[in-house]
Amino acid sequence: MLLYRKLASDYQHSFVDLMESHVDRRVPTNGLENFWSLLKRGIKGTYVSVDPYHLFRYLDEHTFRFNERKDNDAARFVKAVQEL
Repeated sequence: MLLYRKLASDYQHSFVDLMESHVDRRVPTNGLENFWSLLKRGIKGTYVSVDPYHLFRYLDEHTFRFNERKDNDAARFVKAVQEL
């Protein structure tokens, strides 16, 4: 929580103190919780083990999948190939 307070005033940020409450209607947290849940399930269900050296690659893959989740497989494939 203290780190958020040290962010520059250029950033718009909010936080929820989970010691006090799990929900604050002014701070949307469901999207982030959904992403972490999908990431954990994806890593546990797809890969046998995750090497910390390559962790950023797993995160990049799942971030791409999450951000492009509304597209179909063909559109995601085209975007992935274009980014190479």
